[in-house]
Amino acid sequence: MDRVKTCIASLRVLTREQDFDRQVVIERLINDFLREDISSTVLASVERIGEAIGVEVNKNVLGEDWTIMQSYVRWCHETLQGPSKEM
Repeated sequence: MDRVKTCIASLRVLTREQDFDRQVVIERLINDFLREDISSTVLASVERIGEAIGVEVNKNVLGEDWTIMQSYVRWCHETLQGPSKEM
């Protein structure tokens, strides 16, 4: 399975959780993806996971909240490249 799809599958489970440490787990999953994605630069990896999260958000699945994931990926992107209106 594609690494992006694997990461998204794990994140999807967390979209329905309301656990206290959910944000920490989300950040760890995304960081692990970025660290292990040797197929491209870190910025390209951030963009890949951001696009995949965007696809999931656009599905508008009842009960899924992708807000934390979107915010964290946006922060990663801005940290690497500077503010962008694309994400």
